[in-house]
Amino acid sequence: MTTSQAWSGILSIAFVGSCAFAGDPPPKADDDAQPAPAAGAEEPPPLLPVLDPPPPEPSHTALKQLLAIGRPVLPFLEDRLRLRAGDAYVDLLRGIGLLPEPTKDQDPAARLEEMKANAGTANPVEVDKFLSDKFLAAQHMFDGGRFEQCKALVEGILAVEPSCTLRADLKNLKLLCEQRITESTIARPTLTTRDSAYRAQDRIDLAFQLEDVTTGPVDLDFTGSLMSTAKLPKNAQNFILADVTITDYTAYGDMRSWNRRLTFDLKANASLSPGKPWIYHAGLDLSPDPPTKMYRTYKIEAEVRPYMVRTAEGDTHGRKITFPPLTFGVFPVEDDLEVVRAHALERLSLAFDAIEGNKKVGANDVFLVCMLMPEADKSKAVDLLMHALGHPRASDVDKQLFISCLRQLTHLPLDSSEETWLQYWHEHSGDMNAQPK
Repeated sequence: MTTSQAWSGILSIAFVGSCAFAGDPPPKADDDAQPAPAAGAEEPPPLLPVLDPPPPEPSHTALKQLLAIGRPVLPFLEDRLRLRAGDAYVDLLRGIGLLPEPTKDQDPAARLEEMKANAGTANPVEVDKFLSDKFLAAQHMFDGGRFEQCKALVEGILAVEPSCTLRADLKNLKLLCEQRITESTIARPTLTTRDSAYRAQDRIDLAFQLEDVTTGPVDLDFTGSLMSTAKLPKNAQNFILADVTITDYTAYGDMRSWNRRLTFDLKANASLSPGKPWIYHAGLDLSPDPPTKMYRTYKIEAEVRPYMVRTAEGDTHGRKITFPPLTFGVFPVEDDLEVVRAHALERLSLAFDAIEGNKKVGANDVFLVCMLMPEADKSKAVDLLMHALGHPRASDVDKQLFISCLRQLTHLPLDSSEETWLQYWHEHSGDMNAQPK
């Protein structure tokens, strides 16, 4: 066999009919099956050919995706082979170097049996294990930030085994890859506010930003005006979708959370260029949330899915862009927060004077000033809390409060017992930055 014949055999696997071979019944259509992509579309062609002559034109993209899966996939194709496709598959396996050259006058049936013997039998348990291993490998690529490689591997698995049990997980991972590719190579998202702490009466301004990380201009179509109506992706949206999680914290460590969803309409498209990001400002209204005397946090998880993202390299459609989560605190105080921060240590000390006078400690005041304690004063605040925790006049309720405050200040994973905290304190000579072994 010549080199060109070997490559011809290798490339023949790129012309696909995803499950069907000559003589096979057509596969049952999935409910969510998509139309075959047009030439040049992002979706790869399937990877298993019908292999009836004349062969289609080679697809180098499909070949790369199959080779990303690797040679171990070949044993699992045996149950799909038919005699009419035998020659083409034997040439393929031989081109990859998995079968020796045929003996003289070997007929197609004998060659097919030879291929089966060398390729093995597709045991369903082994198939599932193989696909699970490849899925874990793809997840490892994703976790390592290798989104392009992960996407290629996932597309290859879906093409070789489109009806596998991991289909839903693989499709979701592919979507996440596309999202991360957009965010890391086209438009980098950020979500910010002016500060990390507010009063309930303050105005809270959210800044949604998309930064151009290409070398040229980027256009984001939020209105559909850059596309024909017939081509508008069904999942696109002309608004920013934000899920808000609100959590109230008691001074003693209990909490209660609930959610609400917000949308911010986008009435115009966005144009980015290097050094000139797109920024959308939106005010967050706190009035729908019930008033409270407790410390409250807001966690915002937002996304936008433009109809199209256009770059010099081409267009992508319906890609979701997810903004990094943003969390900030809201304090039930009237004073300016900077004034409270400046006197937080003093206020904490005065609160503990109540213990000496055998009076009730103002739990919410103690907790709030600990949450606003400046970094430079935290070690002194911990000293005060530890001495108060060991005070003979401190009640069990007081001790629960002090431990709740210590957790907020130190972030140590210790249990709720007074003895554990005091022992840790003494063993580390008052150094609450030391981590437990």
